[in-house]
Amino acid sequence: MAKVGDVGAIYGEHAEDTSLLKFHLVNTEQTRNTANELINKMYSGRGYGSNHDIHTSPQRLTLAVSDHAKILGTITVNLDSEVGIHSDENFKDQIDLYRSQGRKVCELIKFAFKPDIFGKQVGAALFHIAFIHIRYFHKCTDLFIEVSPKHCRLYERMLGFKQQGDKKLNLRVNNPSFLLRLDLHYAQEQIRHLAGSSNKCGNENSLYPYFFALKEETEIKNKLSSLRHKSECVA
Repeated sequence: MAKVGDVGAIYGEHAEDTSLLKFHLVNTEQTRNTANELINKMYSGRGYGSNHDIHTSPQRLTLAVSDHAKILGTITVNLDSEVGIHSDENFKDQIDLYRSQGRKVCELIKFAFKPDIFGKQVGAALFHIAFIHIRYFHKCTDLFIEVSPKHCRLYERMLGFKQQGDKKLNLRVNNPSFLLRLDLHYAQEQIRHLAGSSNKCGNENSLYPYFFALKEETEIKNKLSSLRHKSECVA
């Protein structure tokens, strides 16, 4: 499978706080190495180990935000395949319940940010770009993520994730974690009703008002679709 290609700064100026930031794909050795350094620095500081790597795979897409000089934050989308997803290691029974219903699952992994730049605008932009990929291009219905107990309420309150099953030890980071699930139809509806309204609604309990407005979402979707088509043609 061909790489999607570097999307550069096609996402534009989402908000004043992000106007100097670039949202892009991690698809070169240099950007992967830089993202790995950030992940290991952030993870080791929280006691999650320091031997984590972003592996290239047709099922994975890594997004990053940078200031044009260095990567400041990164997240990886892991699509389901014949080998499954990371969360199957501890929570396969729960995930299989959704697979058995004919639903298409995926997960978010390797989420790391420098704390001084992770605001609502930046987080919302990165999550929205990931959403566009998994929902519109890969037709996923359910998004899973493993998080530490202290972060569960944040994901539940701000994005609508729901806890699945009991807490278990995540051996990849040697810490306990819960499995959370986001119904992507629910997320799509929240985006449709709330995206781009952060200056109006004053809802501090949701990240969706900070997502791209629907017109911006359509522009991003079209540009990404064009890049995907070009990369497939030259594969």
